Amino acid sequence: MMDSRPFSVLLVSGDQVLLRQLTRFLELFGYEIRQAIDADQALAAAEVAGADFLLVEGELTTKPGLPFLRKIRSFAPGGYSYAVMLMESLEINVVTEGLETGYDDFLAKPVVFGDLLARLRAGARVMEFERRLTQQAGLDGLTGLPDANALTTLMKDHLANVKDRGKQESLGAISLIDLDYFSRIAARFGKEAGEVLLRKMAGLLSQACHFGELAASLGKDRFAVLFPTATEEQAAQWSHSFLASIAQREHVVGDKNIRITGSCGVVEFSRNLSVEKAIDIAGQVLALAKASGRNCVLTQQAWENDAESWNNLAGGGKLFSTTLARDVMIPCAVFLGIDETVEQGQAVLEQTQLSALPVVDREGKFAGLVTASQLKGKSSRPAKGRASGSVRMLRHHMITDTPRFDETSTLGELMEFFTGEHNSVAVILRDLRPSGLVYCQSLAALNERLVREHFVPSLPFSITSEYLRVPDLTTADAE
Repeated sequence: MMDSRPFSVLLVSGDQVLLRQLTRFLELFGYEIRQAIDADQALAAAEVAGADFLLVEGELTTKPGLPFLRKIRSFAPGGYSYAVMLMESLEINVVTEGLETGYDDFLAKPVVFGDLLARLRAGARVMEFERRLTQQAGLDGLTGLPDANALTTLMKDHLANVKDRGKQESLGAISLIDLDYFSRIAARFGKEAGEVLLRKMAGLLSQACHFGELAASLGKDRFAVLFPTATEEQAAQWSHSFLASIAQREHVVGDKNIRITGSCGVVEFSRNLSVEKAIDIAGQVLALAKASGRNCVLTQQAWENDAESWNNLAGGGKLFSTTLARDVMIPCAVFLGIDETVEQGQAVLEQTQLSALPVVDREGKFAGLVTASQLKGKSSRPAKGRASGSVRMLRHHMITDTPRFDETSTLGELMEFFTGEHNSVAVILRDLRPSGLVYCQSLAALNERLVREHFVPSLPFSITSEYLRVPDLTTADAE
């Protein structure tokens, strides 16, 4: 797949007006621009995000030389930054010096904007040509090992040859190796240190291939080893030995000692398994090795056994067979008394911001349920025509036929109830006393992907306890 990102340009000039003009012009044509006023700032910008093109004003106080270009190119997203020098004069000796320094092209000042666009297009064609040339060569540009295309071709040739020779014990195997948490190396020690370490790993892999094994680089921090005659078990033993060897040593990168481990997935070839399918399965086995805690080797057989084990665990709804009502309920830490007034109930619901609360009798046993919406607008004052001493109590407004389940009821029973009924809430009891509530919406929310946006505060920031209240995802009213 071709890279769809825009080309990036790093502008380096001490002329602020020129930087602004070039930025506005190139952004009109879809380029992604970063600016720097000197070489040090340019290196800092490249370290954050490498550039496809580098435009450097030749009249900088400190003239950027070959070490500068090498460093800039080490951060390039495509492996190379096409460098153009902006110069007052294009004299032969100056151009020659620039070419020897490592610049690819030169542009006279003042800048002719149409010419600049043409030079960038020409540079893009050169970089694409180099990319295709490297691709045809079948070598990874960083490590020098065969790349993914070369590996696939070699595997197909190998399988065609061994299948033509008829039956044999093994058609060979492939091992995919990832370096564990490799991105931390670049984050801690810089991109260059990461590239040095990858080259070291490629060298160690090549040295470990003594009996016809072939090492390849699949890009980033992934490697592969092709075993022409080995069984799955033999390839796994080789891979385990190699990973153990790199884990036991400190890898010297510049003035730093770096330790690293690797994960590995191994697949044995078969006559009904295509090369592409074998690599795909090896990738899935490798993913399982990572999910197993990394720094380990797993085989296709282990991957198949794991899939069967998971199906036995999760199949037929068994995954939640031991989940009980008490595991999914929203615990009730506050209750209302049957002898409390409507206004008292309203005050508690408003203070707790809960949508519903159980009502208990004098023995603490469940008597009914009241909701905030149900009490809204109600008053404790006696109705017209009633005795002057009479007040409206919660017992007069609570819902007494609310569905209830014991804490030991299963999740399956709850799901079956909410599926067949139109109730939105059920009360969970322990020894006839309320211990929690289960909303239909809360059970449905268990199947939803949890994202941070669910907990965005509904109130503006304030230095109050109210702001600190984080409600549950489900706040459905019980009607």
